[in-house]
Parts: sequence; structure tokens; C-alpha cells
Amino acid sequence: MCNKKFPAPKNYDEVLRDVYGDYKKKAKAGGLTTTRFLKSTRRGLQERLQGKWQFLYSFSEEDLERPNVKKLSGNCFETADTLIASRRKIMQEFMEGNWENCLLRISHCQEEAITFWKCH
Repeated sequence: MCNKKFPAPKNYDEVLRDVYGDYKKKAKAGGLTTTRFLKSTRRGLQERLQGKWQFLYSFSEEDLERPNVKKLSGNCFETADTLIASRRKIMQEFMEGNWENCLLRISHCQEEAITFWKCH
């Protein structure tokens, strides 16, 4: 691949399953069965609700487009690259005796790692 290493929990599979369920299983959403069910029950629901809630809606092609979402692996590598670059800067600041800048950069790296972990 790209010969890069980044920190990951030993139990990454368990973590991914906690967050995403069976993340390896391909998911199929919607389909003909759902559409038939909605069409057959819509009339009955509208009658029961006596016009208080109308189920009239439509979607444009644009509404149905799926946004381009970054993959987890791409985010991992991007975050790893950022942290590696920061580590180099921290070492440079340390060697130059800029302790305050070191601490600021370390704090920033911690925030970056925590944010990444919470989001994924």
C-alpha cells in the first residue's frame, strides 16, 4: 500500500462493530418492497389522520445524489500524516529550546487525535 503506520487499537474490529454494527456486510437500502409498502399504507394513513399530515413529497435527481464521503482509511492516513508532520515540528522546536511552542503543538496534536477518535 503506502507503507505508513498509524496508531490503531488492538481491538479495532470490536471498536468498528460497536460504532457501525456489522461493518463488513454490504447494506441494501430502500427497494421495491419499501415502495410498495408505502404506497399501500399511505391512503389508509391519510384517511386516519384526516388531512392533518400530508405525505406528498417528491425528490429531484439532485436530492438522490450521494455526497462524496471520505473513507475511514483516507481519514486515518490524513490524520497520521498531520501528526507525523507535527511531531517533526515539535522535535525542531524542542531542539531550539522553544518549550512554549512545543507544549502548544503537543496540545494541538492531542486535540487532533481526540477529535479523530470521537468522529470515527
